[in-house]
Amino acid sequence: MLNGNLVANGNANMKRISASDLEQLNGEMNLKELTRLVGVDFPKLKKIDSIKWESLPNLQTIGFTASVEQAKKVDIQNTAVRSLSGINIQQAQTVKIANNQYINEISMQLGNVSTALDFSDNNKAVKVDLPNLIWAANLTFRFCGSVSLPSLAKLNGSLGLINNGFESFSAPNLTEVGEALAIVGNEQLNNLTFPLLEKITDNLQIANNSKLGEVKGFPKLESIGGAFDVSGNMSS
Repeated sequence: MLNGNLVANGNANMKRISASDLEQLNGEMNLKELTRLVGVDFPKLKKIDSIKWESLPNLQTIGFTASVEQAKKVDIQNTAVRSLSGINIQQAQTVKIANNQYINEISMQLGNVSTALDFSDNNKAVKVDLPNLIWAANLTFRFCGSVSLPSLAKLNGSLGLINNGFESFSAPNLTEVGEALAIVGNEQLNNLTFPLLEKITDNLQIANNSKLGEVKGFPKLESIGGAFDVSGNMSS
């Protein structure tokens, strides 16, 4: 166990960082601007307070063999990682995965997010699969190839689907959006379904989805508390 932060910033010569027996880190793992780093090896690590990685252009794999199952915050930006294999947390305050151009898949058992989850500007073909996510505060998906949220039932905040590449999106169990729902600039989107959604507390915006000819996927929607903005090449 390590009580405190593990920090490595701005060391251009560091190629690997490891701790073969560390199981718990009661602090932040902060790795930043390590331009030659190719290995992060913590084979027994399961619990950590926070992961914050930025500007690790040669880091392709995550050496968390035992899988990190507990972390309050995960922030991974500007790396070369191919997947998040080894990070399989069950709940979190914030998760931000952004500007990782080689990542092919984001999949974890995450059940709830109390503040915000943001997957933005990664590989445009990235497949996002969150099968156990039941509730969250705010969700943002930008430039994703596919997004699967089969269990999502309630949002306390907003959902943003922006500039994604998928043809279809469904939130089959979502009943309520606590703030806004924005579906904007998804050029391939032609099928949109929210079969159980009854209430949106703030705005509903569906705009500039050039292949979405009809909006029929809200059969139970009864209440929109803010603006209702639907624009684009739609007939109904």
